[in-house]
Amino acid sequence: MARRYTKAYEPVRQYCTPAGYRDTHFIYVFDATQLIDVSGVSSTNNKMNNAVLLAGNEDQFLLRGIDFAGFTQIGPIDKTEEPGGFWLKDANGRYRSSSPRPLVFWTTDASGMALSLVSLAPEIAYPFGSQIYFDLVGNLGLDYNGNSAAYSPTQSVRLGQILFRGVRRYRHPEPTNDWDRYKSGNWLVEPYSYIQTVAVDWTYYQGGVSTGGVAALQNYSVVVDSWDFELDEIRVSGNIADLGADGVIKDTAAMVLYDPAKVAMMNAPVSLQAINSANTQTTSTGASGGMAPVLGRGALTPPMIYPRGSEIYFQLQSLLSDLDPLSSPRDITFEFRGKRRSRLT
Repeated sequence: MARRYTKAYEPVRQYCTPAGYRDTHFIYVFDATQLIDVSGVSSTNNKMNNAVLLAGNEDQFLLRGIDFAGFTQIGPIDKTEEPGGFWLKDANGRYRSSSPRPLVFWTTDASGMALSLVSLAPEIAYPFGSQIYFDLVGNLGLDYNGNSAAYSPTQSVRLGQILFRGVRRYRHPEPTNDWDRYKSGNWLVEPYSYIQTVAVDWTYYQGGVSTGGVAALQNYSVVVDSWDFELDEIRVSGNIADLGADGVIKDTAAMVLYDPAKVAMMNAPVSLQAINSANTQTTSTGASGGMAPVLGRGALTPPMIYPRGSEIYFQLQSLLSDLDPLSSPRDITFEFRGKRRSRLT
């Protein structure tokens, strides 16, 4: 009988777009408030077979990372209780690990906790029309905005998102982010930032209560007025006195970012705590944890290019409650960091 040999391992370049395809950045947002209340999920009340429907027209969605925002761990921070867990499945419903991944949350203050799973390499492909299935198990809870001493079902704003980040891959190139023309020729490139400050002067609920419905998103834009602009990350900051000792905005608002063709890059507003590149993987106490921004440096592959004359268009949803001890408006400064490019030859 002839022997069968396997080929030697060859490293594969990650996150590369094959010829004849176009990748556009996208985040599928799962609203965890439909599963978990502020009192948490007990280990005997696991949430199984949850799904995110791929509602776009992409040929594939390539999952590259999973982030959590607005979650808390039920039980003491000294881990005397079992933490919650997350169990991912592929498009065929097969688990991607032998057991749920424990979710251990860290925080720099008492305002909430967050965690970012490590990036997925290799990426996981979900074909058109499929769903991203996952299980939530164990002790998990959600944060909320409003008076922390007394949760109000009608006025407190419940938080909690699971963010599936990656790219939509299309078989035929689309003119949404023409990176190909930047691969040739000589370019003058220099660091640059576009900065805009906005005031979040409205609350999540119209009239301050849930019976009034959710307030509309507000529209903003920044004009790319000189060279082409390559977006690397988004830094969010504000009045430190209003935002706590760490000065990091967590759940003041949520954002929908658009590409140069004004196509949304997420299916729902994403919490600023997940977007803000000021949030790092190390807390003030030196513990390993924190958020890795979903649109942070290195996350945009291929780069997102806004041509000269276009707009960085985005929408904001307020996550403030009328019960918050710190009243609105909250001034938020967005710094769109990157590089501006000018062709020389």
